Amino acid sequence: MGEITDALRRARTERGRDDVLPRAPLAPAAPGITTGGSAPAAARGDTRPDVAAGRLPQRADDEPVAPIPRVKVGDWVGRAILVEAQQAVAECFRQFAIRVRGAIEARGVRSVLVTSALRREGKTTVACNLALALASVAAERRAALVDLDLHRPGVARSLGVHPRVGLERVLDGDASLESARICTEIPALHVYAVANSRPHAHEVFSSRHFPEVMQSLTAGYDVVIVDTPPVLLLPDVALIAPHVGAYVAVVRAGSTPRSAFRELLVELPQDRLIGCFLNDARMPRHARQGYPYRDDDEADAVAVSTAAG
Repeated sequence: MGEITDALRRARTERGRDDVLPRAPLAPAAPGITTGGSAPAAARGDTRPDVAAGRLPQRADDEPVAPIPRVKVGDWVGRAILVEAQQAVAECFRQFAIRVRGAIEARGVRSVLVTSALRREGKTTVACNLALALASVAAERRAALVDLDLHRPGVARSLGVHPRVGLERVLDGDASLESARICTEIPALHVYAVANSRPHAHEVFSSRHFPEVMQSLTAGYDVVIVDTPPVLLLPDVALIAPHVGAYVAVVRAGSTPRSAFRELLVELPQDRLIGCFLNDARMPRHARQGYPYRDDDEADAVAVSTAAG
């Protein structure tokens, strides 16, 4: 986490350099959680009637369940998801999810935006794994993964799901939010994916339907994870951010220019930044070893118990 903090500090203070962020010895790094800022009083607690009464979205009897394939891709996750496998990367994402959950609960908000400065920095992979990890560490809390990258939607492709009704139709006012819901095999996780891209997405986010959709999502779920386009390439994130309680910035080690990271921090409100995710960094030896459960561990425990008795 020290490397993340140093990168954040340097990005705020350095000027005139355009080299890339160095490869750090931690991957994937837990976020450097900030403590500044607070949520508006209206956003604190379970004051919204539908949430306070426990009326979270329930799957209908005839609503299909979408399976999510989990296939290992080297030592990292690309379009495949690892969070339920016994892998070191999966455990890192669970730790990441716990810290994100603690940060948003401390602020009294229910939504977190995952973005990056530029393309190919892994924001969609991080958003998908964060949603799955949150659903795995707190099954009693409903999570929604929402794809708001209408230019290059990637959530459906990454998870291997196929929306019957795309979220873009909901944002246009042509369909209900319930019709776009994808129930996954993980009961605590629902997905709202885009079926067809939109070349003028900023018009969608400027319409009156978008705030209503975001209000419905945050009222109906304990946590909403939002995948967005890159900050520096499109105006979309500036329109989305006011309707999201916090955000995480994804940077890729050895790839993201320092100047791009500094500009991202300028473009987004820093009081809502809860941390940075250092993607594609080198994993330390102790993390690569992991802590797998083995049958011989149980046999050793039985032997010790017998000897003691």
